[in-house]
Amino acid sequence: MRDVHNCLKPGGIVLWIDADFDYYSTEKFEYHLPATDENPGGCWSQRVVSEMRRACLRIGSDLSGMESELDAGLWRDPLIDPETCKTGSLYLPVGTWASHEDPRVAPLLKYVGALIRQDFIGTMKSIVPLMVKVGWTKNDVETWRRNLIQDLTDLHVHTVLRVRLAWGRKRPISEGRSAEQAPDTEGKPDSPSR
Repeated sequence: MRDVHNCLKPGGIVLWIDADFDYYSTEKFEYHLPATDENPGGCWSQRVVSEMRRACLRIGSDLSGMESELDAGLWRDPLIDPETCKTGSLYLPVGTWASHEDPRVAPLLKYVGALIRQDFIGTMKSIVPLMVKVGWTKNDVETWRRNLIQDLTDLHVHTVLRVRLAWGRKRPISEGRSAEQAPDTEGKPDSPSR
């Protein structure tokens, strides 16, 4: 956060965004079970993100730390004005299956879904070295990619991706005090409003 603080002017906005490693179905908003040898009809998107998560943990990434930080928000950051802090989640469609009764909203949902799908398919290329490093073969990952593309282009597979957000504004400089000398917010509630 020190680098973020150095880049922000007083009143500047910090916005943290990070996608979950879980995919959900829209029917009952339940966790999608991943495709496996025992569950070949499962969700290939979930299989890929599950394997990515396991691989990241094996090489020492702190995935739960980022999740916890985003859920906790920026209220305790001494340089961020706690009155401006919020947290939230976006649930974005993966693929172009989403629709809406408002004709102005429906194409936007399809566009966002197409972008998320395109991003996720592109991610498959970048994870090959990581997956090989933790023991999977390039052939395994290519099989996942083919199945993933099939899942993501099937309009009957309704998948949403949760994106966590946390934001707040850097404290303004008041007369006689810099933003770095802002009062300590220790002891304030972690999340006064969401």
